[in-house]
Order: sequence, then C-alpha cells, then structure tokens
Amino acid sequence: MIKKYHPDDAVYLSDESKRAAAHLNQVAGPAITLFKEKKPIMCGGVRIYGVGEFWMLTNDEGRKNHIREIFRASKEQIELFIRENHLWRVVAERNEADAWLKKLGFVESKKKLFTRP
Repeated sequence: MIKKYHPDDAVYLSDESKRAAAHLNQVAGPAITLFKEKKPIMCGGVRIYGVGEFWMLTNDEGRKNHIREIFRASKEQIELFIRENHLWRVVAERNEADAWLKKLGFVESKKKLFTRP
C-alpha cells in the first residue's frame, strides 16, 4: 500500500536524529511511503528546493585589497543562507567559483547527477 509521506514514516525506518531531515522531506516536494503489513518499508520523493546556486561579483581592487573582509563576510553569510533556506547542496554559478567554495570549507561531492536522454 502506498500513502502520502509523513515524517514519522522516515523516523520509523531510521531514528529520531533524522526528524528534522524527515520534516524537510515532507515540505520540500511530493513524497510517498510504501507500507507492507502496516509498517513503512520505503520512503521516497522529490525535493523541489534545497539546492543553492551561489554567485558573487567583485573586481580586481576588491580581490587585491579587501580579500580578508570578503572572505569573512562570504563565510558568515553563506552559513546564514544555508540555515535559513534549508539548503542541503550548493553549487557555484561559474567553475572559477569552485576554488572559492573550497576555501570556505566546502568539499566537492562525488555524487552523480542523473538526467534522462
């Protein structure tokens, strides 16, 4: 039997520490729970949001003379953006920004992204 997803279903399959993530899954997009003999055996769905695409503008003078201030403000504000918007993955708008994200403490994911042909 398939029913609309509820966070308690995910907690049943995992543990209480996943409650916040389980709730986010409920509000992030459509999801279902598959039941067998009245017990959840699978939860799944699609998150419609949760990915942040960062962008930044600066110039040669700013990068040369104010890099520390830019770094501190970037780190502080990115952490705030992540918390306030429940982001679970971030990407950079341009490949050149990848190095900046790494300096800010992010690591490159080895996860594959899938598309349909």
